Amino acid sequence: MATVMPRVNQLDASENIVFYFINLGFFNPTFYTNKFFADAILNAVNLNRARFCQFFQPSDKGGASIQLLESDILRKYKCENCPN
Repeated sequence: MATVMPRVNQLDASENIVFYFINLGFFNPTFYTNKFFADAILNAVNLNRARFCQFFQPSDKGGASIQLLESDILRKYKCENCPN
């Protein structure tokens, strides 16, 4: 994760690297308040909003997990950036 961290907030960051970083971060709730994670979220929304919003779908529909919405921080990101 440390290898990817410096790249996720760059404007020319690879979409796949940004989304990989966020997906890894979901498994460590203490990481949600990290500046790199917040920057990666903003970058992901700007790169591909639909793909970002897909994270919050149930896993059987291609999402990471609807349980992500149990986190106040992640629910805020979803509400601010996803239409539904």
